[in-house]
Amino acid sequence: MPWSRAFWCLLGAASFAVAEPSADTFETIALSRLSPTLRTEYLRKWADAHALRGMDRRDLERTFRQRSGEPHIQALAGNPMQLTILLYLIKKRGSSVPTARTELYTSYMETLLDREAAKTPAVEEFRKDLEEVTAYLGWHLQSRAETTGDEGRLAIKALRRAILGYLVGVEKDTTLVEALFIGVTDRVWALSSQVQGTFEFDVQSLREYFTARFLNEFAGADIPHFDKSTVLRHLVRRAYWLNTARFFTGFANPNEFAGFVEGLADECEELSRAGQTRHCCVER
Repeated sequence: MPWSRAFWCLLGAASFAVAEPSADTFETIALSRLSPTLRTEYLRKWADAHALRGMDRRDLERTFRQRSGEPHIQALAGNPMQLTILLYLIKKRGSSVPTARTELYTSYMETLLDREAAKTPAVEEFRKDLEEVTAYLGWHLQSRAETTGDEGRLAIKALRRAILGYLVGVEKDTTLVEALFIGVTDRVWALSSQVQGTFEFDVQSLREYFTARFLNEFAGADIPHFDKSTVLRHLVRRAYWLNTARFFTGFANPNEFAGFVEGLADECEELSRAGQTRHCCVER
């Protein structure tokens, strides 16, 4: 059987929950993160494919070279899909690509959704709901990962139930669930299937970004006098949520910083009295 036909047969089998193929017949391949050498090679081929020449190409290569050592950039360049979006962003923004963690991830996700919306009208139609439900999934999977140690992944049916449950809870049209489910999983815009039959965020930092976005934009929508500084204090108490706390402070408006500083000072004082000072500091 030609490899392409076999491949599509496997996709069809996966769709109907048929048992996984025998290990005696098929080889399982795990994709590793791109090495610095492969990222550079991919950049050159990407530039060739987009016919970048002269100054445009030099600017792209220089910006990527200068920024590729940053942890935030490295986290978004682990595989070809991620690197493609990152290169689109660098090509679009040049040296003005954000340096702050939260702003960088926001620009990255906007770039990805812009590309998906251009290809699929359903993504554009349900864009706001897609972003909101993905933020909720970030919080849901982050909470599960801390309590169950399951690395923040859900089976397809459980993921569908989580989306449906959220839409019911916020009194949104549940007929959107199919469109949202396809947008969130089959499109692999923020989640990917690294283990057959399950989905998870491609990298943990993306899950933490969406968790923070959920807590900042949606969690307190129907709660009068919702206090974000209290949320931050709860986040910094647990080491597992420190990166989420960093993203959370990145979403803050200027008029919220004073409350954050005061809340963190109170939290540090309480932790100090309890002899636990190691989690007091959070980057802006």
